[in-house]
Amino acid sequence: GRLYKVDVSTMAIEKLDSGFQCINGIAFSADQYLYVNETVTGLVYRYRWKEGRIVGSRETFGNVNAPNRPPAFRGPDGMAFDVNGKLYVAVYAQGDVTVLGKDGRVIKRILTPGNLPTNLCFGLPGQKKIYVTEYELGCLECFDVDAEGLPLW
Repeated sequence: GRLYKVDVSTMAIEKLDSGFQCINGIAFSADQYLYVNETVTGLVYRYRWKEGRIVGSRETFGNVNAPNRPPAFRGPDGMAFDVNGKLYVAVYAQGDVTVLGKDGRVIKRILTPGNLPTNLCFGLPGQKKIYVTEYELGCLECFDVDAEGLPLW
Protein backbone atom coordinates (compact mmCIF):
# COMPACT_ATOMS: atom_id res chain seq x y z
CA GLY A 1 0.00 0.00 0.00
CA ARG A 2 0.92 3.64 -0.44
CA LEU A 3 0.19 6.98 1.20
CA TYR A 4 -0.73 9.82 -1.16
CA LYS A 5 -1.44 13.53 -0.85
CA VAL A 6 -3.93 15.20 -3.19
CA ASP A 7 -3.89 18.97 -3.66
CA VAL A 8 -7.59 19.70 -4.13
CA SER A 9 -6.95 23.06 -5.80
CA THR A 10 -4.73 21.65 -8.57
CA MET A 11 -5.67 17.94 -8.33
CA ALA A 12 -1.94 17.14 -8.21
CA ILE A 13 -1.19 13.76 -6.62
CA GLU A 14 2.01 13.14 -4.68
CA LYS A 15 3.16 9.81 -3.20
CA LEU A 16 4.33 10.39 0.37
CA ASP A 17 5.29 6.84 1.41
CA SER A 18 4.95 3.20 0.38
CA GLY A 19 5.66 -0.31 1.60
CA PHE A 20 2.50 -0.81 3.65
CA GLN A 21 0.55 -4.08 3.70
CA CYS A 22 -2.89 -2.45 3.99
CA ILE A 23 -2.95 1.24 4.93
CA ASN A 24 -6.29 2.44 6.25
CA GLY A 25 -7.18 5.14 8.81
CA ILE A 26 -5.69 8.63 8.80
CA ALA A 27 -5.75 11.48 11.35
CA PHE A 28 -3.87 14.65 12.24
CA SER A 29 -2.89 15.52 15.81
CA ALA A 30 -2.83 18.99 17.34
CA ASP A 31 0.97 18.81 17.62
CA GLN A 32 1.49 18.58 13.85
CA TYR A 33 1.80 14.84 13.27
CA LEU A 34 0.08 12.82 10.56
CA TYR A 35 -1.05 9.38 11.76
CA VAL A 36 -1.93 6.40 9.56
CA ASN A 37 -2.70 2.82 10.46
CA GLU A 38 -2.13 -0.53 8.85
CA THR A 39 -5.02 -2.96 9.23
CA VAL A 40 -3.11 -6.21 8.72
CA THR A 41 -0.42 -5.56 11.36
CA GLY A 42 -2.38 -3.48 13.86
CA LEU A 43 0.29 -0.80 13.77
CA VAL A 44 -0.25 2.94 13.94
CA TYR A 45 2.49 5.06 12.37
CA ARG A 46 3.15 8.76 12.53
CA TYR A 47 5.02 11.39 10.54
CA ARG A 48 6.06 14.90 11.49
CA TRP A 49 3.90 17.25 9.36
CA LYS A 50 5.07 20.77 8.56
CA GLU A 51 3.62 23.19 6.01
CA GLY A 52 1.76 20.42 4.18
CA ARG A 53 4.74 18.06 3.93
CA ILE A 54 6.22 15.09 5.76
CA VAL A 55 9.41 15.97 7.62
CA GLY A 56 11.64 13.01 8.45
CA SER A 57 10.74 9.35 8.32
CA ARG A 58 7.88 7.14 9.44
CA GLU A 59 7.80 6.26 13.14
CA THR A 60 5.94 3.36 14.73
CA PHE A 61 3.59 4.94 17.27
CA GLY A 62 1.61 2.01 18.67
CA ASN A 63 -0.22 -1.27 18.10
CA VAL A 64 -3.95 -1.62 18.72
CA ASN A 65 -4.28 -5.39 18.24
CA ALA A 66 -4.96 -7.08 21.59
CA PRO A 67 -2.10 -9.51 22.35
CA ASN A 68 -4.39 -12.00 24.12
CA ARG A 69 -6.50 -12.69 21.02
CA PRO A 70 -5.84 -15.65 18.70
CA PRO A 71 -4.26 -14.86 15.33
CA ALA A 72 -6.92 -13.71 12.87
CA PHE A 73 -7.63 -10.95 10.40
CA ARG A 74 -8.27 -7.89 12.52
CA GLY A 75 -6.90 -4.43 12.82
CA PRO A 76 -7.32 -0.68 12.95
CA ASP A 77 -9.76 1.19 10.76
CA GLY A 78 -11.07 4.74 11.31
CA MET A 79 -9.52 6.93 14.00
CA ALA A 80 -9.73 10.40 15.56
CA PHE A 81 -8.07 12.47 18.30
CA ASP A 82 -9.59 14.03 21.37
CA VAL A 83 -8.56 17.50 22.57
CA ASN A 84 -6.17 15.94 25.13
CA GLY A 85 -4.14 14.11 22.48
CA LYS A 86 -5.56 10.61 22.94
CA LEU A 87 -6.10 8.65 19.74
CA TYR A 88 -9.33 6.62 19.44
CA VAL A 89 -9.09 3.77 16.92
CA ALA A 90 -11.93 1.51 15.73
CA VAL A 91 -10.47 -2.02 15.62
CA TYR A 92 -12.23 -4.20 13.05
CA ALA A 93 -12.85 -7.85 14.06
CA GLN A 94 -11.68 -7.12 17.60
CA GLY A 95 -14.93 -5.55 18.78
CA ASP A 96 -13.54 -2.43 20.36
CA VAL A 97 -12.33 1.12 20.08
CA THR A 98 -8.77 1.14 21.38
CA VAL A 99 -7.58 4.37 22.99
CA LEU A 100 -3.87 5.20 22.73
CA GLY A 101 -2.16 7.75 24.95
CA LYS A 102 0.32 10.38 23.75
CA ASP A 103 3.09 7.79 24.17
CA GLY A 104 1.33 5.24 21.92
CA ARG A 105 0.45 2.85 24.74
CA VAL A 106 -3.03 1.38 25.09
CA ILE A 107 -4.97 3.29 27.75
CA LYS A 108 -8.25 1.42 27.43
CA ARG A 109 -10.50 -0.54 25.13
CA ILE A 110 -14.13 0.48 24.71
CA LEU A 111 -16.07 -2.69 23.84
CA THR A 112 -18.59 -2.41 21.00
CA PRO A 113 -21.78 -4.53 20.82
CA GLY A 114 -20.65 -6.11 17.56
CA ASN A 115 -17.27 -7.42 16.50
CA LEU A 116 -16.79 -5.21 13.43
CA PRO A 117 -16.46 -1.50 14.27
CA THR A 118 -15.27 0.36 11.19
CA ASN A 119 -15.12 4.09 11.84
CA LEU A 120 -15.72 6.72 14.48
CA CYS A 121 -16.14 10.43 15.01
CA PHE A 122 -16.61 12.72 17.97
CA GLY A 123 -19.87 14.47 18.75
CA LEU A 124 -20.56 18.17 18.43
CA PRO A 125 -18.42 20.73 20.30
CA GLY A 126 -19.29 20.58 23.98
CA GLN A 127 -20.19 16.89 23.80
CA LYS A 128 -17.93 14.19 25.19
CA LYS A 129 -19.15 11.40 22.94
CA ILE A 130 -17.90 9.21 20.14
CA TYR A 131 -20.09 7.70 17.45
CA VAL A 132 -18.95 4.35 16.08
CA THR A 133 -20.20 2.62 12.93
CA GLU A 134 -20.61 -1.12 13.46
CA TYR A 135 -20.74 -3.26 10.32
CA GLU A 136 -21.74 -6.60 11.85
CA LEU A 137 -24.90 -5.21 13.46
CA GLY A 138 -25.48 -2.51 10.86
CA CYS A 139 -25.80 0.27 13.39
CA LEU A 140 -24.30 3.43 14.81
CA GLU A 141 -23.31 3.27 18.48
CA CYS A 142 -22.70 6.19 20.85
CA PHE A 143 -20.28 6.10 23.80
CA ASP A 144 -19.51 8.66 26.48
CA VAL A 145 -15.82 9.57 26.70
CA ASP A 146 -13.85 11.94 28.93
CA ALA A 147 -13.01 14.65 26.37
CA GLU A 148 -14.29 16.42 23.27
CA GLY A 149 -12.92 15.63 19.85
CA LEU A 150 -10.16 17.56 18.15
CA PRO A 151 -11.54 19.55 15.19
CA LEU A 152 -10.80 17.92 11.83
CA TRP A 153 -8.51 19.63 9.33
